Amino acid sequence: MAALLQKLRSPVSFPPETRHDLFIMRLLFLCMFGGFGITVSYFNLYLNSIGLSTPQIGQIAAVAPIIGMIGGPIWGLINDRLGMLRPLLSMMAIGAILIMAAIPQFNQFLPILLLWMAMSFVTNPVVTLLSGGTMRLLRERPELYGRQRFWGSVGFILTSFLMGYVTQALGLRWLFYGYIAVMVAFLISALQLRPQPATIQQPLLRELKKLMQPAWIIFTVSMIIVGIADSGMMNYLGIYISDLGGSPTIVGWSFSIFAL
Repeated sequence: MAALLQKLRSPVSFPPETRHDLFIMRLLFLCMFGGFGITVSYFNLYLNSIGLSTPQIGQIAAVAPIIGMIGGPIWGLINDRLGMLRPLLSMMAIGAILIMAAIPQFNQFLPILLLWMAMSFVTNPVVTLLSGGTMRLLRERPELYGRQRFWGSVGFILTSFLMGYVTQALGLRWLFYGYIAVMVAFLISALQLRPQPATIQQPLLRELKKLMQPAWIIFTVSMIIVGIADSGMMNYLGIYISDLGGSPTIVGWSFSIFAL
């Protein structure tokens, strides 16, 4: 612990190009989690407002982790093998913008479910890609990752708080406009990244065998258990507050405090 604290206090020196990319990564964390702040806080509340039942909302919410289990490894493998972080992030942002523009055109369960499945496929792996890209930039200073990831929390708090006032004044449909604006900023930021080289050259099966190690299995099971409890609360907190008579502003305040 003492050694880690000493490293955190030591001066940080990176080449100008690396400092530029680390700054861009902070912007990307800010925007991506800003988008999460909007969808986590208000999307299920919107679904409830257009008449979808609680079981239907639960089914839509459930597809995100399932699709993420498929999309995450695919996007991660492409990036690790080909070094395509900037193109992948840009494509994901464009996909998210188009999908979020399409969702409010429908009020039926099935179209929204299919669109949210596509949304989960293009957005769930983004945090993993950002984290991997940041760790490669930090190299011998991985303990500084928290300083980068901190801006994700800032983005989540800001958007969940501010969009409460926006949606209360203008309607819940404005969550889509807010999300699109944030993702446009994400796309512009992603295009400023320098190309990163591929990081894995070993055979795929050799890499997959590492996932069978006991430590990885325990970690994965633990994350699943935590995710079950966390998602149950996150998916229905906004609806519960609304049923109690709370406004979108109160919902925003609640999720902002939760993120702290």
